[in-house]
Amino acid sequence: MRAFIFTVLGFIWCIYVSCKVKPGLSKEEPLKTIPSDSAPKGANSGAVKSISDKIGIKSNSIIKVESANWESHELKPDDVMYSKCKGWKLSNESIVAILRHGKPISMLDFHYLYYVLPCEVNGLVQIDSNQYRYRINAGSFFTISSKDSTFYFECNSPEFKNKFLMSGGNPQKDLGL
Repeated sequence: MRAFIFTVLGFIWCIYVSCKVKPGLSKEEPLKTIPSDSAPKGANSGAVKSISDKIGIKSNSIIKVESANWESHELKPDDVMYSKCKGWKLSNESIVAILRHGKPISMLDFHYLYYVLPCEVNGLVQIDSNQYRYRINAGSFFTISSKDSTFYFECNSPEFKNKFLMSGGNPQKDLGL
């Protein structure tokens, strides 16, 4: 059990979160979160709802990368990841292939099986005439966000292993499922 403490309008709130799955919610069901930029300041921006609608990327979907911005968060030249992140690049074609072949992951899997590395590429992408924000992390996962929802995906297929600096875990093996 974890406790999260935050303030809203000067009041201190404490929320206890259990790692148990709620009845009726499958561990494998992907979840959507409310992005931090749409939540009120100080609110718990990790509020989770179950998915009723998904961002559909089909094998014949038209995907166009509109922008790609490279970020390396809080890295200093003496950091071990500095040179790795400097050398990590994806072409627009690789970005499209990653977005096309990603598989939805649950927040449970994301939390326990993926490292959030300090290097990522983000920007705007058009999928079948709809515009979304994307964020691809060098830890083999990515998010696609609409106006009010963020969807998490993994990209652990062997053919994409060379596109990332680290791969995520295996739920059956690592979580003992």
